[in-house]
Amino acid sequence: MNILICNDDGISAKGIQELAKALSGCGKIYVFAPDGQRSASGHSITIKDSIFACEAEFPFAEKAWKVGGTPADCVKIGLEILRQQGISVDMIFSGINHGANLGTDVLYSGTVSAAVEGALNKIPSVALSVYEHKPTHFEAACRMAGVLSRRTGLPETVAKVFSCDCDQRTGKPPMSEELYAGALLEGSSGIQCKGSDEIKSAKGFYCAIIRQEKILPKMKKENRMNILICNDDGISAKGIQELAKALSGCGKIYVFAPDGQRSASGHSITIKDSIFACEAEFPFAEKAWKVGGTPADCVKIGLEILRQQGISVDMIFSGINHGANLGTDVLYSGTVSAAVEGALNKIPSVALSVYEHKPTHFEAACRMAVQACRLGADRLPCRNVLNINVPDLPEADIKGVKITRLGPREYEEWFCPQEVEEGPPLYIYAGEPVWYTDLPEDMDVVAAQEQYISVTPIHFDLTDHALRREVEKWGFQF
Repeated sequence: MNILICNDDGISAKGIQELAKALSGCGKIYVFAPDGQRSASGHSITIKDSIFACEAEFPFAEKAWKVGGTPADCVKIGLEILRQQGISVDMIFSGINHGANLGTDVLYSGTVSAAVEGALNKIPSVALSVYEHKPTHFEAACRMAGVLSRRTGLPETVAKVFSCDCDQRTGKPPMSEELYAGALLEGSSGIQCKGSDEIKSAKGFYCAIIRQEKILPKMKKENRMNILICNDDGISAKGIQELAKALSGCGKIYVFAPDGQRSASGHSITIKDSIFACEAEFPFAEKAWKVGGTPADCVKIGLEILRQQGISVDMIFSGINHGANLGTDVLYSGTVSAAVEGALNKIPSVALSVYEHKPTHFEAACRMAVQACRLGADRLPCRNVLNINVPDLPEADIKGVKITRLGPREYEEWFCPQEVEEGPPLYIYAGEPVWYTDLPEDMDVVAAQEQYISVTPIHFDLTDHALRREVEKWGFQF
């Protein structure tokens, strides 16, 4: 068996070293791990800048590479480098993470996202974590890794992610392993970790240090709708300006958008560094802030700043994105992740995108935004997101609207090596979307190909309930 292992704590972290040691008796180990800490990087990938991947010494591994990218980058480039060497990966393990990845925190987790990247490539994948950020006991997690590496029941054609967390205090799962197998994939087990932002004003800027605390109660809604809008293309992008203009007739607009391009940032958040949020001029908005963080950061800090000003947000709109967000690409999308962040805060949220990266037609997307606002304000469940994708065409040329489900989003992809005079090899990720001819008509990628507007309701419960019931039968013991 060939096993690829990765993490988000960096190649020097003890957890990944213990994992390699534990799995070395199960197969050949290939390590692709970030060059430093990448916690809370979500499912972000590097799509425009180059990243390096250089070989490194690593105990118990056949080969190891230190990668200058995110955990998902590590899996992507790792599979490509191994493919070029004629090595086919049988399983992927991500971890052992220093800190739990429970409940909705899996959306922020680079550890879980790396395993999900494996699943997107149809490889059985496992994410492992220990509850404490400074763990001393890895024995139970290593034992679970060994058990899972010997399982033949994980699906291969459409791979799943198995998420396992172990209690640092006892060094064991939180209950008997037989019961634990049925609970560790629950996702909605009542554990809700929500970031609240400590705001400190300084010379017109806000510094946000994310901390964990109890969920704040929702404030009473005002009579007139308050709408927070954000994006991942940056505050200067035309799409968000058109969106603010379109929605200004539906309520008061408050803009929180990144200071620059943040495409493919996934659900990453800033948890150790400070970020700024400074007020900016923005047409059709009551107020606007330029934020030095990710799209999810923008929603987090935006809700907190508005709360401190006595403003309760009724809906969140993210977009209009320059480029489609279809199928499994929603995992990488900063636009969709910002809307999901709104849903995590129990606010009805909508993500809007136009199919082209250099769009010229925003009219249909704006029209759909207004419809979503008026039709969904009182109907859209607060834990769900509407993901709307619109052709970059004049309204008269669009065939209509289809209510869809997420389809696959695959690419003829490659990593282009860059010539460098010295230093480690550099790569730039690129690719072209696959054109589908045999998928069901109700998938969003098919609607896009046929020049329809796609409206897909999505939610953030990543639990595979069918597989959870199957795992209960495996007979884990500890």
